[in-house]
Amino acid sequence: MKALILTEGGRNIGFGHLTRCLAFAQALKVHTATRNSKIDIVVCGEASAKQFLNKQGVQPVLADWIRHRAKILGRVKAADLILIDSYKAPAALYSWVARLNPDAVILAINDFKRLDYDVDAVINPSVYGDELKYKKDVYGQGRPQYLLGKDYIIVRQEFQRQKRKSIRRAVKNILVTLGGMDHGNFLQRMADFLLNNYPHMQFGMVTAQKNLKLKAQSLKRYSGLSAAAMKKLMERSDLCISGCGQTLHELARCGTPTVGICLADNQRLNARYFQEKGFLQYAGEAKDRNIFLNVGQGMQRLANSRIREQRSAVGQRLVDGQGAARIIAVALQIKKEKIMTLRPVRRADCRDIWLWRNHPDVRKYAFQSQPISYAEHQKWFQQMERAPQVELYIAENLKKEKVGQARFYTDCCGASFISVNLNPKFFGRRLGSRLIKDATQIFLKRNPAVKHVLAEIISSNVSSQKAFAKAEYRHFKRSRKDDQSIVTYVFRRDDGCN
Repeated sequence: MKALILTEGGRNIGFGHLTRCLAFAQALKVHTATRNSKIDIVVCGEASAKQFLNKQGVQPVLADWIRHRAKILGRVKAADLILIDSYKAPAALYSWVARLNPDAVILAINDFKRLDYDVDAVINPSVYGDELKYKKDVYGQGRPQYLLGKDYIIVRQEFQRQKRKSIRRAVKNILVTLGGMDHGNFLQRMADFLLNNYPHMQFGMVTAQKNLKLKAQSLKRYSGLSAAAMKKLMERSDLCISGCGQTLHELARCGTPTVGICLADNQRLNARYFQEKGFLQYAGEAKDRNIFLNVGQGMQRLANSRIREQRSAVGQRLVDGQGAARIIAVALQIKKEKIMTLRPVRRADCRDIWLWRNHPDVRKYAFQSQPISYAEHQKWFQQMERAPQVELYIAENLKKEKVGQARFYTDCCGASFISVNLNPKFFGRRLGSRLIKDATQIFLKRNPAVKHVLAEIISSNVSSQKAFAKAEYRHFKRSRKDDQSIVTYVFRRDDGCN
């Protein structure tokens, strides 16, 4: 499998997306069905993003893929699975990716209903995801799927298996981790507050900031930590003072009681719900006037070992470390739906084809738009089975679900025509062009004398025209048939048949 991860990050916007995408890439590498995957990570960001991932053993590509799509064109076309984790990418970019590679499984990570995503599945990997009201069935027939809530929280591989945390009676070691950005010299002010008010405590501050003035022996600065080293720090700390982004998920997984500070607008929901679920002692936003007073009060409350035991247990129940594996399992099921094989029609397919043909959305663009009885359909079906000038194919996915049918008819003048019906269950999933292309290839290989295939489409059926164009059919002419305006598309053997 070829996987493509598109994301953003760096010192100016933080490293949360990078950590989450790194964790997903790690999960792909250990999952039984995807362990041999080739994974490309393309990051819109500055050099600090590349340095961050390099320290985790990953070699990303730095490129502004949001404004310059050409930079990822080849990678998008070649991918089997595409994950997009972005606060900046516009809706049009997701649709462009879906059109460019309809065979790929396309996933979008979304934290707060930013867009209506033209993808196969939307993931909100947070404790609050399943409580947000997403629009269902935006693109028809259950697309996109929604993977929402704590069961899909993504943590790095090192955090997936975790023992129950042992809680000491007294607080001695405190971890401070406040993201990749310094908000108005906030880190220095936090360090001064802690050293002045808690000289008997041992502090570890995780930060890339090199200009901090840390004179006391009781505060040690850490930078560029691996996931394993970060996990050890969390495990040996009695409590943590943390931002409320991706790091909060790993703290919950470790069961490390936490005083939370909201460092950005996009952390508010995470902070609120972790507090409501009973894990987080929330102190407020970094810009609040009384933030340090609130931090001190939070530390005082968590000095009680029983409260820390309760918070620790809640955190480990909320985040079980298997979110990425669940996402991959869903992606593999979607992939099975997209991979199609074609076979000749069987008598047992008769009723299914009738049901598809009578669906209102199919009849709307049919030359004969009235419903037909099953008896009429059976008679037609038997004629098609016996007719030497007709070939009928059924497309099935790897789950043995019938995706649709393609019919080829050669008239007395030797002209060959194609008509296609999708199973309404698969409307909106961009499978039509794949069915058209695969069926056309099979038909032309079975009929070497046929030079081209024609498709007659009612002019108002724009989606069908797009599907045929995507399958390498070309616009041929406009005309009228049965008193209706139609557009004819043509596939010429020399254009695309191998």
